[in-house]
Amino acid sequence: MNVSGGKRSATTGWCMTKYADPGGVAAPVTLETYIMSTYASLHYHITFGTKHRRPLIARSWESHLHEYLGGTVRGLDGFPQGVGGVEDHVHLLVGLKTTHTVADFLRELKWRYDPFGIGR
Repeated sequence: MNVSGGKRSATTGWCMTKYADPGGVAAPVTLETYIMSTYASLHYHITFGTKHRRPLIARSWESHLHEYLGGTVRGLDGFPQGVGGVEDHVHLLVGLKTTHTVADFLRELKWRYDPFGIGR
């Protein structure tokens, strides 16, 4: 029986054919080669609120704030999946690598977000 161009081998089990280059040179690769891998998808929902939830974020510059936060997340090697909010808080959906620690990432994000240097 053929599986994706490969054949069942009596000694190694299912084999698949993997083409190494456009010239068509094939190298047999076991099915385990395609299955055995580690994948992590780490997504975090982060919310920042204004002090005392006062409506301080104006519609006129809200989109600029969202763009700035998305760029800051990218600058920290994160993946901004979505940024939004209303006049008293902002939501971020952020994808992080496994090498990030959430506490360090948030500390750095807050430090870069602080417009007046109050928390520095």
